Amino acid sequence: MSTDHALQHLELEVNGPIMYMLPSNSGNELTIEFIDGELPSFYLIDLQSREIKKELKLDKSFEQVILKSFSSERIITQRFSDQNNPNSVEVHCFEWNNPSPTYSQINTQILDVGSDWLQLPHPHFQGKKVIIDLKNNESIDKKPIETQSEYKTQFPVAYSNQSSYFEWFQKLFKKHNKEILRSCEFLKHSEKLIISYYTREDETVCNYLSVFDTKGTLLDSFLLAKGLKGIGKDTFFVCHNQLIFVTGKQTLNVIEL
Repeated sequence: MSTDHALQHLELEVNGPIMYMLPSNSGNELTIEFIDGELPSFYLIDLQSREIKKELKLDKSFEQVILKSFSSERIITQRFSDQNNPNSVEVHCFEWNNPSPTYSQINTQILDVGSDWLQLPHPHFQGKKVIIDLKNNESIDKKPIETQSEYKTQFPVAYSNQSSYFEWFQKLFKKHNKEILRSCEFLKHSEKLIISYYTREDETVCNYLSVFDTKGTLLDSFLLAKGLKGIGKDTFFVCHNQLIFVTGKQTLNVIEL
């Protein structure tokens, strides 16, 4: 439910549930992974023009891969190859618009990762590490230096109902006729207070995201999910002065703060 102070808002609905979101180091781009007809799919989104720049859809042989990193040329994914050993994964690298991997390694572990490189345990020498430049799939001596943006991605801090701060959130929402439950996530950014919270409606638990000014005036509010059984984590983040979150499992929301 929005107010008269509603913020500039972009919504992008995709064909299935959004599983992962990852901003670039520059803060100008965002990659999302979603499930389209049971297959992992990816969009590269320009956060300035708010356009889908590139995409990738994989086949069934790459089900359950997880987005780890990306650049404007490629994405890096991993998949757990042994459910009993979280340190044993498959690594697959793809170029955008090409569902055939350009680099793969099984029974390994990602020690560090950049937009175009990986650090893995050496496949032949125990205790040694190898850095792979994914632009040519060759080993290199040092990790490439990547340009960092002045805009850092900010994630909220979680406060449970056992925290002494939780009472402050309860008082704030009581002014807006809301009774919050169990936990909330909070971030202050650009003179705005951003809070993800849980409440009970029609005997089900719902997750809302609300944006206030520093005086406690409600600027906008969004239903993230309903009918929940548990509490989520990192339900939103701020990147390059933009608030990013998912509603209804498959709608990406980007708001300029």
